[in-house]
Amino acid sequence: SNDTYRIVVLFLAYTGVRIGEAFALRRRDVNLLHSQLIISRSLSYLGGHTIFDDTKNHHARTITIPAGLARDLKRHLAKIVASDPETLVFSAPRGGPLNYTNFMRRFWDPAIEAAKLPRFTPHNLRDSHASWLVDDGWSVLDVAQRLGHESATVTTKHYARAIVGRDQ
Repeated sequence: SNDTYRIVVLFLAYTGVRIGEAFALRRRDVNLLHSQLIISRSLSYLGGHTIFDDTKNHHARTITIPAGLARDLKRHLAKIVASDPETLVFSAPRGGPLNYTNFMRRFWDPAIEAAKLPRFTPHNLRDSHASWLVDDGWSVLDVAQRLGHESATVTTKHYARAIVGRDQ
């Protein structure tokens, strides 16, 4: 549903997780009392099959989420997600895991077009999240840990960007 897709977009922007990590998140991975998530799995597709596997660096990480996102996630969990700890936090309209291609075709691309935004992908929300953290004074090491990078070099190479006008 569009409500699920909306929360997915907010989730990606305010956590910086990879889309496959968001799609693999289960109810047991969400601790709303402490506004924390355990990111330990990722969903990908191979030969038309859905595969749940470890994260890209094969390490679980715990991240804290902002209060507004925690409130939205609490409402989402109460309204949509079954209480079984193994239930996916974000699921397709007919159940089961979200499919990246369907997500893009049914929601993302039409939303980008309707908003008259330049073409970008959900991964660009990860880029933005990392830039916001750096701009907010986070160290590159802290950003690397949050994003699940093995090394801060990866973070610096891919996500640390100069922001036009910052020196003013």
